[in-house]
Amino acid sequence: MPRQAVSLNNLLELQNKIKRDPVGYHEEFLQAHIHFKSSLDLFELEPNQPHKTLQQLVLFIAYITPCYKAELADTPVLFKTLLLRHKTNMHPHLRMSFCKALTFYRNRKIITSQFATEVYFELCTCQDKQLRSSIKKLIKADIKNINKNHKDRALNSELQNIVFSKLKVPNVSVAKVALNVLVEMFRKRIWTEEKVVNSIANCLFSSHPVMLVKSLAFFVKRNDAGEIDIPDSDSEHDDLEEKKQKHEKRLKSLLQANVITKKTKRKARKIERAKKLLKKEEKENVSSSVNMPALDLIYDPQSLAEKLLKFLLGYNGKFHIKLMIMDLISRLIGMHQLMVLNFYPFIQRYLNAHQRDVTKCLLFAAQAIHEVVPSDVVEKLVRTICYNFITDQNADEVMAVGLNTVREIISRCPSALNGNQELVDDLVQFKRHRNRGVVTASRSIIQLLKDINPHLLKRKDRGKPSEHMAGLLESEKPIIAGAEVLLQREIEEDNETSDHENEDDEEQWSDVASEAEMCDSDDADDTDECETDDESEKEGGISEDQGASAEVQKKLDDGTIRIESSEVETTEDLLKSRILTDEDFKKIKIETLRKKMQFASKAKKRKMEQASKKGGKKVKVDEEVLDIGSDDLENESSESENELPTYEAIAKVNMKRRHDKDSKMASVLAGREGREKFGRPQKRQNPHASTTNVEKGRAKNFMMLRHKTKNKSRTRSFVERQQKLRNSLKRRYPK
Repeated sequence: MPRQAVSLNNLLELQNKIKRDPVGYHEEFLQAHIHFKSSLDLFELEPNQPHKTLQQLVLFIAYITPCYKAELADTPVLFKTLLLRHKTNMHPHLRMSFCKALTFYRNRKIITSQFATEVYFELCTCQDKQLRSSIKKLIKADIKNINKNHKDRALNSELQNIVFSKLKVPNVSVAKVALNVLVEMFRKRIWTEEKVVNSIANCLFSSHPVMLVKSLAFFVKRNDAGEIDIPDSDSEHDDLEEKKQKHEKRLKSLLQANVITKKTKRKARKIERAKKLLKKEEKENVSSSVNMPALDLIYDPQSLAEKLLKFLLGYNGKFHIKLMIMDLISRLIGMHQLMVLNFYPFIQRYLNAHQRDVTKCLLFAAQAIHEVVPSDVVEKLVRTICYNFITDQNADEVMAVGLNTVREIISRCPSALNGNQELVDDLVQFKRHRNRGVVTASRSIIQLLKDINPHLLKRKDRGKPSEHMAGLLESEKPIIAGAEVLLQREIEEDNETSDHENEDDEEQWSDVASEAEMCDSDDADDTDECETDDESEKEGGISEDQGASAEVQKKLDDGTIRIESSEVETTEDLLKSRILTDEDFKKIKIETLRKKMQFASKAKKRKMEQASKKGGKKVKVDEEVLDIGSDDLENESSESENELPTYEAIAKVNMKRRHDKDSKMASVLAGREGREKFGRPQKRQNPHASTTNVEKGRAKNFMMLRHKTKNKSRTRSFVERQQKLRNSLKRRYPK
């Protein structure tokens, strides 16, 4: 069958034919290639012209390159040379065509990722916003596709070095694209190495505000790239499933309604929006095994915090950027327990009731507190907050926020108020304040002091002491609170082993007795040998029993076990002699929670003291204890030591408005009592009479009266008005 000739004017048809039969259409390809070279010569003469024919030829040559790899092997290098040579004076449409051709080469793996990334970053210097946006998406998509199935460490390292080098170029547009790529790759959990985070940290000292704000937002924005939250509990998984089912149900109802009802553009947009929302949530809820906050991956947080503080002291930019820098410094200090003492006098300058965004400044002050900070520095900070916020001259909301901040500071540094009994008494006195929010904040401080340092509270403020509080009041703070439960478990295990040994000894005695009976039935010589054997075994058994009695505890008549104090090691010795496991820490946490929930018993305390005076220690065998499991540990509301305070914990005030909706409705209803019915009086004398046509028209549908209102609104001519006047006069004065 003869081959049909294809004109060069229809490049799409020729492209389709070449893909099907590259050998048969080789001559047409050579003609098109000659045409392409001549078009390039014309482009070199006038590079700023659109050259629409060249745009089509560039895409045509790119798409047929896999069919003629030998003839078009140097085409990618040619495209790169033309782009870099004329990137500034080339027409935007033609430049975009060259970029599409390079993207096609990269998708078909004709060029490497390093080759394409270098060209893309060079094109970012062009003053073309649409091109930069497209380049940004192309780089991200390329890196994502590379790491889709498995991570190539060598290739990722090369690409990271290219992006790191572009962060240092003087052109801001290129640096912005490089920073955006790094942030997005970390957020997508593709590049989670330490050098990625530290390269972003180097941009914190950039002279360009855009780079500074972008790098600060990476670290300080909660639940952003710096803090990756991964659902790991069953409850969170159930919440996600419920949310997904809810959106699917809503989408199904919308689709069903669209089938039945009339199809409109508004309904179509609504369905598309629902589909996008469902797809977005499914993408965000994909679980992963990586969970590394960015602040933990910084090489030297101490030097970074000091440099940031020095940069902040000399910064005269916008105030919201200052707040972001202060937030980052406070997080570094709180998470890594750094010693940056110059930060606390600096933050005190912003702790005034009339300061702009003062609640954020209070949050930064609380975040920067930890146990290693000297007590005198924390005391000055607490006194500043008390003098500026917790006074009767301020509003109730201001006082409540100040008390919340003091509570967060005390929770992170329990020794902040040691030796300040007067200040503690003043804070406790606000529990009788007239405002409910202030009372709640003051009681939260009292409850916190009960758990960590009840010595600072008066006896009437402590309430009924729990076992945990009684232990803190009687003795010094232990190395690990609740560790005595491990010693008790050791003693119980020793008791069980000793009971098993006693049972084994009794079995041995029964075996010896049976052997003695067998010896009686034998002759005299054998009897003597058996007796001698019995005596030796009895002596051995008695000696073993005496050795065991030194270690085994004696069970008394009252159901308790007596343990000699010389044989029992202390809790400190136990902690020094072994390494605690996760199971041990879980037992300690359960014991601490049990002590907080159970009130102290004086009778039990008296028995323990009597036992200690006698030289021993009594442990109740069948003591009733609270049933506490892992579910109680999950519901425990105490914050961990490394957890930073939240904005809600400081700014949330339990306030009740003076005029809420219920009180307003009550006053309205009270004012209506004994008053005539509100409304215009009836015009008609007989209230049971029928309504007029005007009143009936008000209740009718508008479409029924539309023609009437249209005629009324129309201006009448002089002849019409004359006729209407004549007719009215005839009706009024008939002949």
